Amino acid sequence: MPGDHGYTYIANGVNLIDDGAKVICSKTENKAKCHDLWLQAEVAEFGPGSPEFCVFAMDVEPLQQGAQPIACELPTKGRFVVGNGKGRPKAGPAIPNISGVAATSYVSTTTLRHTRNGKATYVDSAAIPGLVVPTVPRQRPWHRFEVVI
Repeated sequence: MPGDHGYTYIANGVNLIDDGAKVICSKTENKAKCHDLWLQAEVAEFGPGSPEFCVFAMDVEPLQQGAQPIACELPTKGRFVVGNGKGRPKAGPAIPNISGVAATSYVSTTTLRHTRNGKATYVDSAAIPGLVVPTVPRQRPWHRFEVVI
């Protein structure tokens, strides 16, 4: 569905701020509400009056020049407010969605940790030739994985 390019983060690291209260979007009973309100915020370009979220692992930019992103869910670090004119997720490159229509992606904060030729760069996991392999024998009851590139 067009507009769902941010929904993975809604399920994994975004909480709705509903009248000052935290609503965990990864809970089954909240997913539909969060999805609908996220789409509303996107349509409103995260401007004043749009639904407000606390996001994790998304690069956030303020809507007003010179302002700083607003932290949320303190003392936890790395979470910022998007929506209601307080900030918006930084747009990444356009990527085709399942229907073949180009959708804007959002930039993950992990891009700041990946470098190419000495510069921070966006890394699309679909473009990385890698394998996920177990690092412990199979007979153990727990699993630990590492990415091999």
